[in-house]
Formats: sequence, C-alpha cells, structure tokens
Amino acid sequence: MMVAEDCFVYHSSGKTFAEMGRDRVKTLMHENKRVLRKKYHGKIKLFHMRDRNMNIMKQYLLVKRECTVNLYDLDYKFNNRLLLANTMYPHNPVKKLIYYLRLRCLCSDFRQESYSTPMMRY
Repeated sequence: MMVAEDCFVYHSSGKTFAEMGRDRVKTLMHENKRVLRKKYHGKIKLFHMRDRNMNIMKQYLLVKRECTVNLYDLDYKFNNRLLLANTMYPHNPVKKLIYYLRLRCLCSDFRQESYSTPMMRY
C-alpha cells in the first residue's frame, strides 16, 4: 500500500460529522467497524490512527536506510508525520509514556541515518 502525501483533499469544515454530534459519530464509527469485521469474517486488523502514523514513519526510516541519495522531501514528510504524532498522545499515563518512548526512539533513528552511507547488512 502506498501513501500519497503530495495531494490535498478539501473537506468543507467537516459539516456532516459536526451536525451529527460527537456521540452519534462515535456510535456510527463503532457500527461501521462491526460491519467491516463481519464482512471480512473478523480477518481484518484495524489500527488506531496514531499507530498507522507511526508505521508510516517507520517506513520512511526504512526508505532512508536503503537510499544513497538525499531525499529532502522524505525528511519533510517525516517531520510532518512527527508534527501529527505530537498531537495524538494517549490519555492513559502508561500508554502516553510508551508512545513517547517509541516516538523518541524512532526520531533518534531517523536523525542518525545518513543518506551518503548505506546501512551495513550482515
């Protein structure tokens, strides 16, 4: 699966969900998940948005490790994902700490990777 971050989709103020109210939207999302799981006989794995974002950031790290040329837009995309990640901290203190540590480790790895020196494989 590819993520196209170079495009823009305009949503007019989220009017549909705003008119429904938060509780109704939450109920609708749970119902849609139930229908989706039923359709695929429970064989589908649904991820929280922050986990999907973290997975995309990990993919950027892998691309950076494999690349020998400087891809400035990869850094730009990673930084945009990081800005998004910083808005998605969990409320639970334990989950918040785990998320923070995972994010910090990922950022550190991304910053340490150099385009000019491919990672050595053993």
